[in-house]
Amino acid sequence: MGRFLGWVSSYLRRRREERRVQAIAEERAEALLRDSLSEEEWRCWQQFGYIEVGSRLHPQRRYLVAPDTPVIVLERGRAVGAICIQPQERLPRADRLLAKKLLAEGDEPTFLKVGNWIPLLHGGVSARELMAPTRAAGTLALIWLMIVGSMGVLALLQWQGAVLVLLALLTWGALAVRGRAAR
Repeated sequence: MGRFLGWVSSYLRRRREERRVQAIAEERAEALLRDSLSEEEWRCWQQFGYIEVGSRLHPQRRYLVAPDTPVIVLERGRAVGAICIQPQERLPRADRLLAKKLLAEGDEPTFLKVGNWIPLLHGGVSARELMAPTRAAGTLALIWLMIVGSMGVLALLQWQGAVLVLLALLTWGALAVRGRAAR
């Protein structure tokens, strides 16, 4: 029993130290992000959880970049798809956002080549409808529809836990939208 308690104690000490180091990394990443964004980008990030990046290759295209979701692609103000791109290493949330932004701005051809394109299933959705703060569930539902459209049924079955969570969010989003429409 003593050996087991020693192992648990050691494990808990390591986990505390990992969390401490991670918190320091998150603080540094947030400071770097603050220094790297314009005032307008910082306000958008704080208010909506994403930043908008203009395309240099396609004048009518804009990218809505968030750290934890695919990059939403807008053309003429309407969502046409998304680009799924993630760093290979585990990074703080603010660093993931900054990495996506800098890649989209600085090397858009590589951004488009490396990222996985997720087509939009049902026509375009306006940016206002997509990113309105009161429609967060609708945004998750849209991303879910794009992911489902790009995967086969068997691949979905392998996602069992994530599928259940996303289906619950999709249902909640549909009920929230239906509830607002009834008012």
